[in-house]
Amino acid sequence: MSGNTDESASLPKSLAPERPSLEDDLASAKILYSEGLLEEAKRILYRMLLHSPHYRKGRELLEQISKYEIEHLYHSPIRAQGKVALEDPDEVVRRLESDLGLEEPTSGSVDSGIEIWKHSVDLDARSSLDLGIAFFEMGCFRDSGRELRHTIRQVLQETSTLGEVGLSATALLAESLILSGEAFDAKMVLEPVLSDVELLHEEKTSLYYLMGRAEECLGHPGSAKGWYRKVLETEPSFRDAEFRLRFL
Repeated sequence: MSGNTDESASLPKSLAPERPSLEDDLASAKILYSEGLLEEAKRILYRMLLHSPHYRKGRELLEQISKYEIEHLYHSPIRAQGKVALEDPDEVVRRLESDLGLEEPTSGSVDSGIEIWKHSVDLDARSSLDLGIAFFEMGCFRDSGRELRHTIRQVLQETSTLGEVGLSATALLAESLILSGEAFDAKMVLEPVLSDVELLHEEKTSLYYLMGRAEECLGHPGSAKGWYRKVLETEPSFRDAEFRLRFL
């Protein structure tokens, strides 16, 4: 028998690598997010939340990334056509107050759940979309919805088809309704567009996702799963579709 007890005492208990802590994973995700590597950051967060679904800091960072993606998603069609990106939403509204006749509430606190901005100028479709996005980014979802309905009407009057601007307005209108607690109305907005056979499957990806969100809000998890699966068929990393599908 060997008398070298130090050798046996120093043997590792396990050769398996240690799993990174939640704090380590969160730090890695923050670095990736700061460098613009959103998909890599989301993968780390999804993995983290699958093991620790109630980890608050992880959920908060995922929501922050989702908010960034929303802004990018609804600005991208405008940038793609050479339109100048929107300024800070507060600055947009301050400038439009005089140009468009916007009337700001004179007293009381701002409640994003009610319509608070009014204007009497008949905007063209693209300007109306710009204003709808600005309202959305400020959390004024009912004002955003009102403006985006106007956008859609303008587009259909001019071309009889939704096109890029109309599809963006439809998606953002549905999201505004969902965030206003009006998921059924969002579903009504989405259904006729989703049934349009002239639109490609790839053009409907964001609408599939939003229909899933609407069905989830309405308490229909089975239907929501079906819509999220359609999203993943086209774009496996689209927003948090995979994460929502796993947790339903």
